[in-house]
Amino acid sequence: MNIFSEISTVGDPLDRFVSTKYIAERTAYSPRTYERWRLEGRGPPFVRLNGGRCRYHLRTVLEYFLTRQRGES
Repeated sequence: MNIFSEISTVGDPLDRFVSTKYIAERTAYSPRTYERWRLEGRGPPFVRLNGGRCRYHLRTVLEYFLTRQRGES
């Protein structure tokens, strides 16, 4: 499964905030990698909610990885 597998034609599914676990399950990176990236100031942008939980804007995560993929080729 990947980030693109849940895209539908109803509304804009990319315009939502998702958990670290959600992103990790759909990419090649573990939740610990995302945690480390946040501490190091790397990785896709995120928001921190009350209570310390982090969320990622799905569209921004896709753009982050697509930009990195194009830059490597």
